[in-house]
Amino acid sequence: MMKRILAVLATVLPLTAAVYLPPASAATPPGAAAPRCAAPPLRAPAGTRVESVTAESVAAGDVVVPPIPPQDGYTVPGVPARCEVTVTLTHPGADDHARIQVWLPASGWNGRLQTVGGSAYAAGDYGGQLAAAVQGGYAAATTDAGVSTYTDVSWALTAKGAINRPLLENFASRSEHETAVLAKQVVSGAYGRPAAHA
Repeated sequence: MMKRILAVLATVLPLTAAVYLPPASAATPPGAAAPRCAAPPLRAPAGTRVESVTAESVAAGDVVVPPIPPQDGYTVPGVPARCEVTVTLTHPGADDHARIQVWLPASGWNGRLQTVGGSAYAAGDYGGQLAAAVQGGYAAATTDAGVSTYTDVSWALTAKGAINRPLLENFASRSEHETAVLAKQVVSGAYGRPAAHA
């Protein structure tokens, strides 16, 4: 009986201790510094052209997410200071303008990159998921895929009523890939090293 109790304790005690250890993702990596908040030079993914890159330092505070019918708007409180980088790119001949946002925590970056957003006919995020990711220490990225909000899907057809294949490709997959490629470049340029996980 005593051996059984000792065996159970030997198994349970290490597990109990693990519950109280902070998660590795919450740890600030050695040498972590504030990101360089500037528009970085970027290598455009194949088949694209970068139209513009902007960077803006944003103080800590609340992020107000607009209402997106049928959902009400809401506020994400206490979002840390960050650098917001916006990249606009196009696919020559497609007459599109896809916008990518990358939010970089000014301190406490956990060394990881998280892309967020997308549901139904919405390609990207409207601020809430980006804010939550930055609160968790992640660099975060999203894209609008060059399409309007999910309540207006007129982008799926050309003016002549044909399927708008370039925008459909953006929405279905192309923009997600290009967001990952460009966001990794933004993170490396800002922090001086690549994300450990993306």
